[in-house]
Amino acid sequence: MKKLINTNEMSWSDLIPDVVSTPLKIYKKRHKIQEYWKAFLAKTNLGKTNILVLGRSNVGKTVFLDCLNGNANDPFYEKPSTSKDSDNEAIKIGDWHSLFRTAPGQDSLFRDNLLDNAFENTKELEGIIYIVDWGYTYYGDDNTRRKMIKEEGINTIEKLRLFNLDDELDDFSKISEMIKKAFRNDKTIKWLLVVLTKADLFYSKTELEAAEKYYHPIFDDKFGKLLNDLSAKVGGDRLKIEAIPFCSFPEDFEWNEEEIKTKIGQKENQNNLIRNFYSKLKELQ
Repeated sequence: MKKLINTNEMSWSDLIPDVVSTPLKIYKKRHKIQEYWKAFLAKTNLGKTNILVLGRSNVGKTVFLDCLNGNANDPFYEKPSTSKDSDNEAIKIGDWHSLFRTAPGQDSLFRDNLLDNAFENTKELEGIIYIVDWGYTYYGDDNTRRKMIKEEGINTIEKLRLFNLDDELDDFSKISEMIKKAFRNDKTIKWLLVVLTKADLFYSKTELEAAEKYYHPIFDDKFGKLLNDLSAKVGGDRLKIEAIPFCSFPEDFEWNEEEIKTKIGQKENQNNLIRNFYSKLKELQ
């Protein structure tokens, strides 16, 4: 008995030349072919970077990608430890897939080489996502936590936030200089999107407005000033810059026996932030 075939699925045989039908077949299946190809490049770490995901160590770049690819929705999902390598994912934006690649937050030769390669190949580089967290950086290593609390006196969540915000400004300043250098060398980057993750910890009108005033380029707070300086140096018509809130993985935040509960509530609230992210990405492209 002949099996029924799902015509929406691409067969391997569709890639075999056919004198009459190949052009039409390839055209009809072009989105599926591109999806498989990008997934292959991501898994084999061979493809050129389309979207570069940057941010400090422990800020949640891998969890961000796990949210986009759906892994973070698994009821058995466990947050990964600090990564010293790059993560690669083929993520769908509209009808097409883009190769997302993270760079580790720690200073290293591997990180420098990855960034140099991405900025050198800006024909493939569509844009940069820079992950920030409004100071709610998670440190899973007990020795690191103990040293920061006991030796450095960072013993409250607010002190921790101020420490992390200063470190965040310093890290982004370095990335900003790399972007300026790329433009000076005629390596054009289309857009920069600042993604403020951990929004579940400050999911209220007052707190979100405060975070927006700190990060968004239309305001003039510390992070916004860095964005405005970058825009002025490379030209606002050459580099689109935006900032949005996001929540990769809702969870309580604890530091030295002090705790802030997640406030985002029902899953639909997180989904609204994810939909807003994709909508903004399509606008930038």
